[in-house]
Amino acid sequence: MWLGIDSFGMGSTICPAGKRSPFVIMLRGCEAGGGDHSRLLQEIHSIVDDLSVRLGGVGDEWLTSSESSPKYFEFTPIEMHAITERLRLPEPTAPDPRMVADLGNTIDFLHRVRALKVRGAKGYVGTSNIVWNTLSYSLHFCKNLLAFWVSDSDVSRDLLLDEDDVLPVAEQEQWQCLEEADFSFNDLKSIDESVRLLGGVKKLNISHNSVTELGGYLQHLTCLTELDLSSNGISSVQQWNCLLGLSRIYSLEYLDLRNNAIESVESVYPLGSLPCLEALYLKGNPVRKVVEYRTRLLEAFGERNWEVRLDGKAPDDREKDTVRLRLALRRAREEKEEKERKRREKIEEKIR
Repeated sequence: MWLGIDSFGMGSTICPAGKRSPFVIMLRGCEAGGGDHSRLLQEIHSIVDDLSVRLGGVGDEWLTSSESSPKYFEFTPIEMHAITERLRLPEPTAPDPRMVADLGNTIDFLHRVRALKVRGAKGYVGTSNIVWNTLSYSLHFCKNLLAFWVSDSDVSRDLLLDEDDVLPVAEQEQWQCLEEADFSFNDLKSIDESVRLLGGVKKLNISHNSVTELGGYLQHLTCLTELDLSSNGISSVQQWNCLLGLSRIYSLEYLDLRNNAIESVESVYPLGSLPCLEALYLKGNPVRKVVEYRTRLLEAFGERNWEVRLDGKAPDDREKDTVRLRLALRRAREEKEEKERKRREKIEEKIR
């Protein structure tokens, strides 16, 4: 478990405490001067140089400390944007011969860091007309992450993809080390194909977004054990019956669907085909008002219904007895239907 989100114990970002972000100054300067390109480059250098000096001095110490006490190291979209733009410039990595502000310090830190958080904000940057979460940035130099957390950002920009990679998503390099990913609170509308790059992820949080349909890409997360989809707009998981959604994530053990728009037991019945699912949360959904909703849903898990904790509660004796009876009746009905089917086949053969 990764602990803490304070950046190196310094507060919310890695900018020196009390220092005003030069990017805000740059934005105001661009507005006043018509977007002077040299001014923009100057401020990009200023941000990255500050980071490089700081990380060159104490970066190793912070990383060593995080090995015994795991924590998220936090950057802002402004800082990540500046780093990305600085890497594109055909310039030496350091502005001075002593290499004190060497860009390599920052890139080395991001390459070695194991847990990264990028926290944006709502609205505009300072008094500028630039919206916080419209700043683009790349994560291609952070491929050794074990945990990634992004909030209040525009994740529709495909942060997981390399901008210069022209290969189809299925053929691009995966984030092999990443085990935990948190995309909560980003106003995410859908789950696109880039999620395929998270093939090794075990814990995925997409809660508190605007997702209404799951699409067909989550099935590629074959190592996933915990999935949080709470507080979205999901109304049905019917498509999980086919090769979409979660029907092939046989490793899934924990699924949180709280505070969605699920109305019927039938719409979540396919979850019973997930062989390892042990914890299912549906609180805050209209389906909980359905009579005998617990026993009807537990029935979907067949003989292993007693292993499933629904909304944090294991089946009691009455529920187990009810499910056992329903399963027996279902088996009897299926056997009767099978006999009838075979009888009709014999009749059809004689007619031929």
